[in-house]
Amino acid sequence: EAPRRIDEVQGYAAHRVLRKHSLEARGALEATERQDADAESLGDRVEDDTRIRETTLWLGPQIGITDRLELTLPVEMAWASAVGIEQEFEFRRYAAELRYRFTKPANELAPIARFAVIRDVVRRDVIHAELDATVGYAYERLYAAGSLGVTGDVNRGGLRLTLRPGVGASYAITDDIRAGAELHAEFEKDSGSTDWIVAGPSFAWTH
Repeated sequence: EAPRRIDEVQGYAAHRVLRKHSLEARGALEATERQDADAESLGDRVEDDTRIRETTLWLGPQIGITDRLELTLPVEMAWASAVGIEQEFEFRRYAAELRYRFTKPANELAPIARFAVIRDVVRRDVIHAELDATVGYAYERLYAAGSLGVTGDVNRGGLRLTLRPGVGASYAITDDIRAGAELHAEFEKDSGSTDWIVAGPSFAWTH
């Protein structure tokens, strides 16, 4: 249930909060391959191969401050390689996130408020902030939730706001496998930006 990027809203997957004085580590590993539009940017090659292979690692220790308040300190790192260049390591982003649950852990209804501040190592003049409200409901093997989030990018040029609603539901087929559907959207405040809505099935396996 970990996000692939620390600047992606966690959405309805973040329905729980750690107990007081507890500690966990969350993370995600993603490998991608993309075609480079400018072949000359990679220098001389032994082969005519313009593919860039990238591995991204996301790590975030979580600290249970109280039974309802949780602190997460994620970082994001990446390794990139291609034919003709040496493998490159990059420390991309770091963040701090607070998550508060308004009901007791045993309650089936779980309203969560989340606030996060994210800094990009390269673009140091930009501060990215996220504020989300999530409500989740669990009943036996069924879990459903909806979220409404606002993100903001602040720099010397001004403020950019984005509204990000989402809704989803999943059913536990077995103790390790869940299947369901999700709908997410983004609406930009700027008139020149592109709004989008996406919906589709979801499948998760945990072990």
